Amino acid sequence: MKVLSFEQEWTRQNNDRIQILRFMREAIGVDEVQWQDLTTLNLSKVREFITDKVAGNSAVTYLAILKAFLSRYTDEGIVPCKNPAKELKAKRVPSEQVVLNSDEIRLIENYQPRTEQERWVKAQFLCEYYCLARSSDIQQLTPENIKGDFLTYVSKKTMVATTVPLHKNFVKYFKQRGKTLDRASYNRIIKRICKNCGICEEVKLFYHGKVQIRPKYELIGSHTARRSGATELAKRDVPIATISKLMNHTNTLITSRYIFADTRNLGEEAMNFFNGE
Repeated sequence: MKVLSFEQEWTRQNNDRIQILRFMREAIGVDEVQWQDLTTLNLSKVREFITDKVAGNSAVTYLAILKAFLSRYTDEGIVPCKNPAKELKAKRVPSEQVVLNSDEIRLIENYQPRTEQERWVKAQFLCEYYCLARSSDIQQLTPENIKGDFLTYVSKKTMVATTVPLHKNFVKYFKQRGKTLDRASYNRIIKRICKNCGICEEVKLFYHGKVQIRPKYELIGSHTARRSGATELAKRDVPIATISKLMNHTNTLITSRYIFADTRNLGEEAMNFFNGE
């Protein structure tokens, strides 16, 4: 099959990751990235630009996506850099995450969007919360995926089928989904929605490699909905193995990273232990 231009191939395979393409243009200093631009020096510039531009773990994710993409063209002889994986290597930085509690989710539900894009993002976010699906899976769902009281789909990422009980609020927001936005736009808008909702309490946590105090809305992003839904189920004593299946995870270790354990609110039985009873 004929290989298209770099940007055509990228858009064809990573249409939801246009932000990475924009970063590459800025880093290299071109209006359009060509295959011949992917030299060792330019890929090093891309790595440095992305790690300076976004949070540490986001940079790791972006660079991993770019590495995976370039690896498909290794045998084509069109990438000047002989070892893109080496030039695009970045270290993951430990970070704590936040989740939204049921009261904060209710604030988002009651929020009246001020723009069409806010309406789309609100609907997408709540769909992810209520069915625990990845955003890429929410975007490809159709009414045919709803069968009675259940939502059934095959995940785009894992190609594994998942069946989730249909939450009573899901269909309403499912119908309000709109155009797919790139990740950066989505994150910017959901932060704005949360700020407008008053989700502004200051949170102290280890974030991007250091202890920070930040307004909570600044810490909300595309993964927060799934984390919040998983945490809410865990609070209700749903076994982690079940939550893992609902989230379409391949193992419970992955799921455990999504669940926020609030050690300040352990419940009466647990506190009896610490009180020596």
